[in-house]
Amino acid sequence: KSEILECSTVYLRKGLHNFVDTIEVIRDVTIRSEDGVVADDCKLQIKEKSLLHSKASNVKLFDVTLEQLLGDGSEDYWSGGLYVLLVTQGSMEAEKCFVYSQRGCGVIARHSGKVTLINSIVDGCGQYGVGADGSDAIVDLRDCTIEASKFENVDQRNGARVVGFQEGD
Repeated sequence: KSEILECSTVYLRKGLHNFVDTIEVIRDVTIRSEDGVVADDCKLQIKEKSLLHSKASNVKLFDVTLEQLLGDGSEDYWSGGLYVLLVTQGSMEAEKCFVYSQRGCGVIARHSGKVTLINSIVDGCGQYGVGADGSDAIVDLRDCTIEASKFENVDQRNGARVVGFQEGD
């Protein structure tokens, strides 16, 4: 378990960064690849569990690949299934990121969570690519590609909104 100070920037070195437990983000933080490293060369990866759950006010991700591999994958995101990124309160902005979940969902906003994806790709997820659930939840897609999900590329439930998506994006 690591404690990162509020408003810190975490620079990730080139390579594969494996996690054994879900990353719980409760403080405002920026996570990015080090200078000169693109998302393909900087991966955060977890097997059999979900990767990142944010409850912080303001989280930013830049130039990283986020992968969730293996696991049960039998439950949908609204009933507690696997995911790569989940925001249940506060906001997260991900720019120039690649998201993949072999068995679960890619990016999820629930309850009062807000997610903005900019120039990012969500590809080949084992459930839904992007999902939003709850009247205050919103996902804003800006110049993104969401494709090849097992179920729907975009799913919105219970008054939630996913904006900026056009079929074929």
